[in-house]
Amino acid sequence: MRKVYRLTLCAVLLLTKACQPQNDRPYATQIQPSQTAGFASSARPWTSLEALDQQARFHFVVVTDRTGGEREGVFAAAMSGIDLMQPAFVVSVGDLIKGYTRNHARLTDEWDQLDAFVESLDAPFFYTPGNHDYSNQVMADLWAERYGPSYYSFVYKEVLFVVLNSALFDREGVDGHGRRFEDWTAEQAAQLAWLDDTLAANTEVRWTFLLMHRPYWRKSWKRAQADDSTVSATGPWPRHEG
Repeated sequence: MRKVYRLTLCAVLLLTKACQPQNDRPYATQIQPSQTAGFASSARPWTSLEALDQQARFHFVVVTDRTGGEREGVFAAAMSGIDLMQPAFVVSVGDLIKGYTRNHARLTDEWDQLDAFVESLDAPFFYTPGNHDYSNQVMADLWAERYGPSYYSFVYKEVLFVVLNSALFDREGVDGHGRRFEDWTAEQAAQLAWLDDTLAANTEVRWTFLLMHRPYWRKSWKRAQADDSTVSATGPWPRHEG
């Protein structure tokens, strides 16, 4: 059975795999203890000789958004911390810039700053759009120019990672700040059709991770406090209807 994990606004940190060798010489995958001491019993001063960096194992880092109270310098420092862990790669869950503007120059400056941060990483970085990154056509065009598709997938060691653009489903007229959303109805349908095809084409993977900024199947990603007692914590949840 396929195991599916959803990664949204919550930051998840999975610790690192061992550093990669600096050459192509094959290395033993099992820890090899010294044979200089004889063991009189079956007792051993270790729990296992199976290292975690086996062929089928890997570790990655998920970084959360930078909006809603970002403290200067924290994100840049986090990149250095991630490098110390040497993950296989780094994925994000959106809201990477302040955004929410049609000012092309300002958006370019914000993306340039973000790119400078992630370019310092040893590991690959995968971008996920959030509402701050993708809330009008100017921002959508700039995303396409710099990063190409706003939703995509990749497979690593028989594990499927699906990156969704939940911002395409934030289309309900005007937001709480008086900003009018674009009509991306066609893009919504195209993304869902692509998701169906992607999952159908990857039925043999060991696990599937869905990365998105907001749960796109809710009509409103926020829920009034009065509704908390009427919505199950485990679902089923209402799907977005256009």
